[in-house]
Amino acid sequence: MPMRPLLALTLALSLTTPTIATAATTHRPATIRHHQTTETLDYRVRINPGVAEVGKSTVIQVTLAQVLGKKDAALGNLKPINDAVLTGVLVSPGAKKSHYVARHAITLRDAGTYGMTFTSDTEGVHALYVTGTSAEAGSIEFNVPISFDVWPMAKDLELPKKPRRAPVATNGDIRHGESLCYNYCKKDLDFALPQADTPRFLQSNIAASKTQQELLQAVVGSSAMSRLSPMQKNDLSFYLRDLFMAVKGFFPEAGAVMPATLTINEYGLERLDESLGLKLPPREQTNTVFVVYRSKENVDHPSLISFEDRVERGNLKRKDKLGYIIFMRDPKDARFYEVGVALGLEPSYPIVALKTRNEDGKIQPSLNKQLRSFRGQGRFNDPRSLRRGPRSLQSTLLPMYLTAAELATMYYANEREFSEFDAELDID
Repeated sequence: MPMRPLLALTLALSLTTPTIATAATTHRPATIRHHQTTETLDYRVRINPGVAEVGKSTVIQVTLAQVLGKKDAALGNLKPINDAVLTGVLVSPGAKKSHYVARHAITLRDAGTYGMTFTSDTEGVHALYVTGTSAEAGSIEFNVPISFDVWPMAKDLELPKKPRRAPVATNGDIRHGESLCYNYCKKDLDFALPQADTPRFLQSNIAASKTQQELLQAVVGSSAMSRLSPMQKNDLSFYLRDLFMAVKGFFPEAGAVMPATLTINEYGLERLDESLGLKLPPREQTNTVFVVYRSKENVDHPSLISFEDRVERGNLKRKDKLGYIIFMRDPKDARFYEVGVALGLEPSYPIVALKTRNEDGKIQPSLNKQLRSFRGQGRFNDPRSLRRGPRSLQSTLLPMYLTAAELATMYYANEREFSEFDAELDID
């Protein structure tokens, strides 16, 4: 179907819910709806709550449809637009400088319906500028007022202007997610800190081993999951992803990741002892190795492949392998409560990235900047291979690096056995 001409529309500020009758009063409407129809497009915007409190969140629901020239027996005059890609920019009022927040809309269950959430600390009437594209409808553009703690809105209201350069959009409202976590997250999770309080830290080796749905289920439980709306699940998941070190933070090209629980064998333990005098206690000999693969398309969340699933594992191509991630800890130094060690490929396993954070989940920018100086260094079983990094950090990082490289080579040995087995069976 040929693409329709590009369309741009500013929605009329017409309230179409029962709240019209109270628009001139001081009563705040629970919901505000905007509706505009052109010759080709129908826009409906639902704002809930209609007037949000400062510091609280408001949910924006957008429904788009094409206006059909000829009435359809099943659809009537309106055909839902299900392929739109929308971004919303919320502009707060300000005498000197406005504040901008951008959000990618998520696709909701109802046909042609999309959603996004915003939180603002500024009192007043904001402007929400929504832009997007659709293969059938072309360019989509409109704006509506969003009020925080101001009602009624002036009739001759002048909305804050749209920024010349759009800010970077996020996939969720992290503050809304945090407030949801306060209400719904379990306080007794064995992989979260602080204990008996709202989680602000999730152990990365556990959180990164779960799909988004599995992590949400683990953190809030089945009962809460059934009560959360799709928008709430999205924002809560967005908040939870900020509580651990995600795979794409180390490998931006990651399209698939396979967590494998591996144990260093006796030969690896001997190498660590001989090269560094390092005698690992049993609990440190086993760890989760995240094997990372690229994909043809850029994805927000890498697909999770089970190490035990021989079919899915067999579909992974060695040429697509990017490297490994192992999460470690230095119990003697609070700065290294959790360290993410990302390694390149065998046989040398050079350092791709190092990141560390303390037990409250905070990352110290100055310390992590120093860790970046180790990028490209490291060689398997070579205790002198980190000499170009800061001396004050070498003694802490060297045991971690050599141990991580041993764990990575445990996977490599398993991979070769797996490939040889498939070759014997003539599996492509």
